[in-house]
Amino acid sequence: MAKEIKTSKLKELVTIQAGYQFRGRVENDPEGDGYLVQLKDITDGGQFHSTSDLTSIKTEDIGDQYKLLDGDLLIPNRGRYSFAAIVVEPEETTVAAGHFYILRANPDQLIPGFLCWFINTRKGQHHLEKYKRGTSIPVLSKVGIEDMEIPLPSLHVQKSIAEVNVLAKEEHNLMERLIELRAAQLEGNLLHGMDL
Repeated sequence: MAKEIKTSKLKELVTIQAGYQFRGRVENDPEGDGYLVQLKDITDGGQFHSTSDLTSIKTEDIGDQYKLLDGDLLIPNRGRYSFAAIVVEPEETTVAAGHFYILRANPDQLIPGFLCWFINTRKGQHHLEKYKRGTSIPVLSKVGIEDMEIPLPSLHVQKSIAEVNVLAKEEHNLMERLIELRAAQLEGNLLHGMDL
C-alpha cells in the first residue's frame, strides 16, 4: 500500500508578497545599479529569458524585500498564464516588478525547484485558474496561491523531482532546437535543389 504523503497549504510553507510597484513606465537606465524582472522576461512555460536582457534600473529607493534571492519563485499576478519561474543565481541586485508575486520557501520544508514543478503541473495550474478574476486581463488573487495544497514528500524526494524536472526542460529545449535546425537544413536543401 502506498504511503500517504502529508500536504500543507502553501501559506504555511512560504512567504508571499507582491513585487515592487513603480510609478509610471520603467526605462532602461545605463547608470543603473540593478536589474528589473518584468513579465516580458518570463516565457509562457515559466522560464527566464537571458539576464542580459533585463532592464537596468537604480535601486537606492527600493527596499530589500523586493530584491530577489536564489530559489525565489515568481508568479505573474495578471494575464493568461500563471506559470511559476524559479530565480537561479540572480545578479546581486535584481528586483521583481509589481506584476509578480514573490514566493520564498522555508528551506526546512520545501525545495524551491519542487515547488516550481508542482505549481506548473496541470493540477497546480487548474487550482490557480479558479482564483482569477476579470476577462480582458485576468488577475490572480493572493488567496489563490496561499490556499494551494502542496504535497510534502521528504526533502530527498523533492530534490530528486526538482532535478528530473530541470533535465526534462533541458531535453525539451534541445528537441526544439533540433527541430529548428532540421527545418533550416531541409529549407536549404530544397532551395539548393532549385538552384536558388
